[in-house]
Amino acid sequence: MTDRLRAAPWRAALVGFVTAVAAPLALLLLLVTVIGAPLALTGLLVLLVLTLAAFPYGAFMIGRLILRGRRGPVVTALLGGAVLVVALHIPVLGVLVTVVTIVPGLGAQLLDIADARPWDRAGRRTDVRGGEGIPATPGGAGRI
Repeated sequence: MTDRLRAAPWRAALVGFVTAVAAPLALLLLLVTVIGAPLALTGLLVLLVLTLAAFPYGAFMIGRLILRGRRGPVVTALLGGAVLVVALHIPVLGVLVTVVTIVPGLGAQLLDIADARPWDRAGRRTDVRGGEGIPATPGGAGRI
């Protein structure tokens, strides 16, 4: 789940930052048009869900950094969540912790979603020998 954060934290943070800045602006522009208004509301709902789901990503990553992978995922997430809740209640540190938790978590989710695109893999596969893309047949077996 947090392998993306551990392997490339700056890439996840960059994707999360760009999304946190660009998505509300794009949704606001869509909201102005008649056809774009339902799309903007749907996009706002998706962005809200992804933002809320960024906290468990951050909690799990904090727990993973503390325990160094010596416990199960539930214990890791609970410990990270407890540390996150305590840090969020500190007046000035709470805002910083919120941003540092949401931005990389949002980016990691989006990178995970981009890696798990089943519709991209089903349409084309790469030939190992030549490197060129070969259209896949409906049964899944392409020509080699």
